[in-house]
Amino acid sequence: MPKISRLEFFRRLAGLNHREFAKKLGVAPTNVSLIERGYRKPWPAFKERAAAVLRVDYETLWGDNPLLDQILSGELIPGAGGGKNERAS
Repeated sequence: MPKISRLEFFRRLAGLNHREFAKKLGVAPTNVSLIERGYRKPWPAFKERAAAVLRVDYETLWGDNPLLDQILSGELIPGAGGGKNERAS
């Protein structure tokens, strides 16, 4: 599991804290925290609204994206030279 969830990453990128983001979504800040940490599954309306509020493509936020998950987990650092994950030219 990533060190930081995609939801948390894009929320922070948007400059929103839990309370601000929750208010825009119309949910309790606790729900945002639980979903970000993987303790609660997001419901369909939450997913759609979160993508819209964060101005992120739905598939980028919620779809299958192993590369983004590797980056968020710290397994793959883009541009870091000499790592085992670096591709040869």
